[in-house]
Amino acid sequence: MTLVATVLGVSPADNPDSIDYLVVFSGNYAAPDVLNLAPYDQVNNPTGAKNPNNLALPSMPGEGLEEGIAVIAENIGGYYVQPSPLSPPAASEGVAGSISMKNGISLTVYQPGGAALGAGGYPGALTGAGDGVIVRATLPKDQ
Repeated sequence: MTLVATVLGVSPADNPDSIDYLVVFSGNYAAPDVLNLAPYDQVNNPTGAKNPNNLALPSMPGEGLEEGIAVIAENIGGYYVQPSPLSPPAASEGVAGSISMKNGISLTVYQPGGAALGAGGYPGALTGAGDGVIVRATLPKDQ
């Protein structure tokens, strides 16, 4: 596992339509790496997003997103990431054409000069304590 996502919060708090995650890097880069935002489950989803503060999260039919995730902030030593769906959603709208939160999102890492990072060990700038990327997942409108 090379990407670890942790729930930071939901917005708005009383009727969430988006979830923010802190993503940190460890291990080796797979070029691109799969980002697993589905909830952590020790048996069924051990690489899933953790929720250490037990924030109330909205339920998502099919655990899918209508659109890709957005990068909100980065603190990774000049490197940057570009999220993208691993496969495009179906042509239909709504949850039926959603992007899987478990295995349908990837992060491509780029070096400070703009070249994509090759597969291998992550540079220290990406794995330093406290460094990471904040991403936002917007939930389906018709959930």
